[in-house]
Amino acid sequence: MAEALLEVRQLSRRFAAIDALQAVDFNVEAGEVHALIGPNGAGKTTFIHHVSGAMTPDSGSVHFGGTDVTALSMHQRVAAGMAEQRLFEEARDFLEQVGLGSRNETVASKLAHGEQRALELAMALATKPRMLLLDEPMAGAGPEESAHMVELIEKLARHVTILLVEHDMAAVFRLADRISVLVNGQLICTGEPEAVRANPEVRRAYLGDHL
Repeated sequence: MAEALLEVRQLSRRFAAIDALQAVDFNVEAGEVHALIGPNGAGKTTFIHHVSGAMTPDSGSVHFGGTDVTALSMHQRVAAGMAEQRLFEEARDFLEQVGLGSRNETVASKLAHGEQRALELAMALATKPRMLLLDEPMAGAGPEESAHMVELIEKLARHVTILLVEHDMAAVFRLADRISVLVNGQLICTGEPEAVRANPEVRRAYLGDHL
């Protein structure tokens, strides 16, 4: 088994009477694209916020690169190697990597939707991360923009570990080395794409509406 770059242990978070996350155990191996999927309200965004440091769990822990980062701020996690959206002086090189080199003089608000998402990736790459957290990079994109984003993520995956949250199942099954399925705050399945696709519980809970 490859080294676990990210390891989440028994992560739980409750909001009023709702268990947003229930003792979630999760890991991302170094060098892989690991997709986290599930229906709306499953807890995916809450989970990503706990990984990034935007939220603190009620219980459980987050370990990155073998270090317990549960108590670290988002800024400290960026320094440890998790991506956050922030630009540095070498931004031009990262714009080239995501296909925006010719647009470097364009105001961000004037970029097309797909170009803005690519800019977000460039900003994340500027932190020189060991792992990228990508939260629905295809959201709101048309077919051409989505196809471009998939190709871009495939290129990035050669160089950096990726945790991907995405509703576009075609993209997920093309990109992911492993997939985890979160439903009602509980992780119900983790495995290689075809095993997840064939899992009866996953199909009942989520994939039946997407295949």
